[in-house]
Amino acid sequence: MSSIEWLSIYTVHLMYPWCKPMAETVAQTGVSKESGYLYYLGKDGDVWRTKMARGGKKTGGGPEPVAKAGVSREDNYLYYIDKQGNVARSPMARGRK
Repeated sequence: MSSIEWLSIYTVHLMYPWCKPMAETVAQTGVSKESGYLYYLGKDGDVWRTKMARGGKKTGGGPEPVAKAGVSREDNYLYYIDKQGNVARSPMARGRK
């Protein structure tokens, strides 16, 4: 992380002390994403993908497994596949003022 990125994050936390860190990596899977597919964490804790519907076209086939992650979910967290292809989570925003 460059010094400018660190400084901007540090400044935000000084100005808004109620801010929490946004995301943490849960499992290193390193999935390489292809365009036209939606990647998600399934109920079994593994990474799955399905073809996205675009412009009124139907999806092509069903979901297919991509990687074994073995993640067990906790309440009040949103789980997703980040840009590096790893499983990450961030706290859900509940009860905003």
